Amino acid sequence: MEKRKKKTNVILIIIIISIIAVFVIGIVLALNKNNIIDNTLNNIPSQDFIELLPVTDKLVLYRNYGNKYMLDAAVNIFKKMYPNVEVEIRDFEGMDGYDEYETLLQTELPLGKGPDLILLSGTEFPDMYKTMDTDVFCDLNDFINSDFDFNLDNYNKVVLDVGVYKGKRYLMPLDYQPNIMITTKEALVAAEINPENIKSFDGLTSEIKKYLEKYDSTKLIYNRQMQGSYMLFPWCGLKIIDYENKTVNIDGEDFKKVIDVYKDIYKQNRESGQSNTGDRDYNAKALMANDILFISQISDITAFGYEYGALAAHGYSPIYFNFPGINGKSSSHPHIIAAITRSSQNKANAYAFLKILLSAEIQGGSIPGLNLTIAPVLNGAVDMQVQGKYEISFDGKLIDFPEKARQDYANMVTAIDDCKLFTGTALREVFYNYMLPYFKGEDSYENCLNKTRNFLKLYISE
Repeated sequence: MEKRKKKTNVILIIIIISIIAVFVIGIVLALNKNNIIDNTLNNIPSQDFIELLPVTDKLVLYRNYGNKYMLDAAVNIFKKMYPNVEVEIRDFEGMDGYDEYETLLQTELPLGKGPDLILLSGTEFPDMYKTMDTDVFCDLNDFINSDFDFNLDNYNKVVLDVGVYKGKRYLMPLDYQPNIMITTKEALVAAEINPENIKSFDGLTSEIKKYLEKYDSTKLIYNRQMQGSYMLFPWCGLKIIDYENKTVNIDGEDFKKVIDVYKDIYKQNRESGQSNTGDRDYNAKALMANDILFISQISDITAFGYEYGALAAHGYSPIYFNFPGINGKSSSHPHIIAAITRSSQNKANAYAFLKILLSAEIQGGSIPGLNLTIAPVLNGAVDMQVQGKYEISFDGKLIDFPEKARQDYANMVTAIDDCKLFTGTALREVFYNYMLPYFKGEDSYENCLNKTRNFLKLYISE
C-alpha cells in the first residue's frame, strides 16, 4: 500500500513538472515570436507620420528679395499640383523689408506664429545652432522616413548634413556656395609664385605672406577688402565651436595659423586704404593691372563665367581653384536653407512644397525665368546648370564662356567635401573685438586668445 502511494506521488510530480515545462516553453516561444514580429516591423519604414498629418487647404509663406526667384518658381508648380490649396504669401520688399523679415522671424517663431515653411540664408537669426536648440523647427527626418518616394541619396550628402543637429534634421539646404579663387598665370609669374604652391592652405598662406612683405601696402590680396571673418571662414575649414559637445576649439596650432594670416591681411588692408569700387568690371581689371592677386569668393556660375571670360578675352591665362582648407578639404556653406516651422498648421502642404524645392525642375533651373546660378544640392543638377545659355558681356562686348571652363566650374563645385553653417555672431566678436588688439599690434596673441576663449565658453553656455 505504501509503495503504491509513493508511486502515485511520483507520477503526480512528473505530470506537474511536465505541465510547467510545457507552459514555460509556450511562453518562451510566444516571446520569441513577438520579438521576431517586432524586429520585422522596426525594419519597415512607417508611413504613419505623414498619413496622420491633418489635411488643410492653406500654405503660408514669406517672400523677400533673397528667396523670391526660387520661391516664385516653386509656388507656380505647387498651385498646379494642388489647385485646392490657397497659397498665402506675405511680401518683404527691399532692404527695409528684409530687416522686418528677420525681426518677425525672431519674434514670431518662439510664440508659435509665422509661416509654414521658411527660406533662410542663415543670417536671419543671431546663431542658427542656438535657434535649432529652441525647437522652433520640425525634424524633417520624421517626414522623410515616412515617404517612400523621397530618397536623400539623390542629394549632396556633405551639404545636406549641415542641417542635422543633435540627431535631428532641422534644416534642408537647397543650394550652396563654394569659394572659388581666380588668378592668372601672368599675375603669379609677376609675383614670383609657383602655381603648385597655392593648392594647400599652408602653401597658399605662405605665398600670401611673401606677397605682402614684397609689396607692403601697395597691392591687395583680394578683390573684396576688410571683410573680417568672412575672408577666411568658413573656407578655412576650422570649426571653433562644437555646439553639440559645448566645447571651444581654439588652442591648437591651426587657429593661430588662421589668425596670423588674417593679421597680415588686416594690416595691409588698413594701410592701403583701398577697397572694391563697386564697379562690376573692377575685379578683372584690377587683376589684369596686377593691383590684386586673387579674385575671391566666386560661387555662382555667372560670376565665374564673367571673370573667366573677361580675363581670357584680354589674352590672360586664368587659373582657378577651390580655397584649400586647413583640414585638407574644400569647404562651402549653404546659400538658401528651408525649414518647416514647429507651429505650422499646414505641415503636409509645407512638406509637399519642400519636395518641389528639391525637385529636378527647380534644382536643374529648367523653368523659364528661374535664374538658379548657385550650386544646387540635387545630384547631377550642376551638370544641367552648366549647359544653360549665358550671355556675358565685359566693357559692353559679349565674351565667350567655353565648354571646358564650364566643366571645370562643375568639377570644382562638386568636389566640395566640407560644408559649415556660418556662425556670424560669434565670429564677429572674435575678429572685431577680442582678437582685434592682436591684429593692430596692441596686445599679445596669448592675452587676446585667453579673452577669446573666455568669451566663447560663456557664449556656448548661455
